[in-house]
Amino acid sequence: MSINLLPKEMTASKDVSNFSALLKKITLTLGGIFLLVLASGGGFYFLSVNRLNDLKAEYEEAAAQVTNLQSTEASLVFLKDRLQKAQTILASRTSEETFSKQREVLAFAPEEMTFSENRVDQSGSSVEIATKNSLNLVSLMSALVRSSSFSSLVINELSYNSVIGYSLILEVF
Repeated sequence: MSINLLPKEMTASKDVSNFSALLKKITLTLGGIFLLVLASGGGFYFLSVNRLNDLKAEYEEAAAQVTNLQSTEASLVFLKDRLQKAQTILASRTSEETFSKQREVLAFAPEEMTFSENRVDQSGSSVEIATKNSLNLVSLMSALVRSSSFSSLVINELSYNSVIGYSLILEVF
């Protein structure tokens, strides 16, 4: 119970009192809603900042992994290049066998024949032999035919020049 010490003339009317009470309720309700929205906004801000920090940490970790993978990739590309070069060198070691077959061709050649040119690459090899006498060619060809050392011999060119004599280019396999 409340005691009103004001004279009756100064007291507020019933309508004003009701309006004042309604205004207090609305103010309290709006204040509560405002505090609730403020708390929700603060919570959302706090959660967003935490999520943003987590995303930054994940980004930095992913960037570090990408950098590591790039250095690993560079190492692997370098290693692959070296392996390809080593494989090329090992594959070219078949040239040793080709040289030995060319040496055999020259071993069958009579002494009057001269070795002019030699070509060896991955596609094949050839030997150019020159002689002044056709009998030396016959002797070489018959010795090569009797030999079982060659899987194939191809005569690429047989020519005659009055200065050099006969020139024979054999492709050796």
